[in-house]
Amino acid sequence: IDSRVMLSLYRQRVARVVGVHYDYGQAPLTAERRAVRKVAARYRTRVRWRKLTVPVGSHGDEYLARNALFVLAVAAEFGTGPLRIGLGAHAHSPYYDCSQHFVASMQNLLDGYFNGTVVLETPLINSTKAEIVAYAKRHRVPLDSTFSCTRGVSKPCGRCPSCLDRAVLGV
Repeated sequence: IDSRVMLSLYRQRVARVVGVHYDYGQAPLTAERRAVRKVAARYRTRVRWRKLTVPVGSHGDEYLARNALFVLAVAAEFGTGPLRIGLGAHAHSPYYDCSQHFVASMQNLLDGYFNGTVVLETPLINSTKAEIVAYAKRHRVPLDSTFSCTRGVSKPCGRCPSCLDRAVLGV
């Protein structure tokens, strides 16, 4: 949901967008890729498919350091010139790598490596999931082809925090 809204926001800015999808050994990889292909086709957006060879551990439903790895991998691949990296972190997420502290820490790290030419953008950081879904409905951002489950291999499990969010918000 967050990535789909982010793509809509960036396309409204008429920004050139390249999506990057990472295989990090997650259970829902196939379902995620199917959803990403649908979204990319709708928005005519190029997607680069990458495999992280660093094992990503988890604690419950949280993948540890996942967003940090994503941000650093994108910066390392694309950071030869000015670059804006969009991350769909939002308010009230239980995960550290969706917090404002994480974003500030990552920006400090990026500034050290890239001298201010790589910027981590989180336009949803002060928005709740309900506000993000409301925005999607107001702006007719279709969410039906998104896949949010962290446990389901081919279909949503209905029990993880992402599935529960979707159920409560009617998505």
